[in-house]
Amino acid sequence: MRYTIILILLCSISFNAQSQADKYFKPASYYDLHGTKRSGLIAHHPLVKYITFKSNAASKKQKIKIDSVSSLLINEDSLVVLNYGREKLEKHYCSLIAVTPVRKFFCYYTVSYSTSSMMGHIGPSPSNNYTNTPTSTSFISGQMAIYIYQDGDTTYPLRRGNYKEILTEAFADFPELVKKIQDKEIKYNDIDVMFKQYNAYKKQKS
Repeated sequence: MRYTIILILLCSISFNAQSQADKYFKPASYYDLHGTKRSGLIAHHPLVKYITFKSNAASKKQKIKIDSVSSLLINEDSLVVLNYGREKLEKHYCSLIAVTPVRKFFCYYTVSYSTSSMMGHIGPSPSNNYTNTPTSTSFISGQMAIYIYQDGDTTYPLRRGNYKEILTEAFADFPELVKKIQDKEIKYNDIDVMFKQYNAYKKQKS
């Protein structure tokens, strides 16, 4: 949790600095919770829970929190705000990545960590000599895509333990893709490949 807070603070500081420069603003729109569309210039970072909005290049910047946004349109990207996480209290800007006959799939980005080990000094030991003991340190290594699926108004995680069952049902219209998943020709770590292939099959079929 400490590292997540640190990263969000760093992203917030960086995003605040970046959003002061006009080059980080893009023509975009967002919809508020009442369905009203506001168009103008928007600066957005996937790990930050707000957008910076200007109605035009000369207007004053406004910070719009994620709690006030239902969806965001930037260039060709369409992001919808979904509740997800413990007790559905977290909100994320999510990209729609696939629509199947039974459910929709989305992804959002969060922090990824790596762990490094090193020898650290502790002691003294009973013999009054200091000893080297392995220690581990976690550090932020980048962004990680989190995949979720939606049933009704509720979202659920797509995990290593449930992805076969969920995707077998969702991709039933393309048995050849289901077989690749069942045979582990495409594995959990290649979830992005599964969705790309599903969308390719849909495009060929249409």
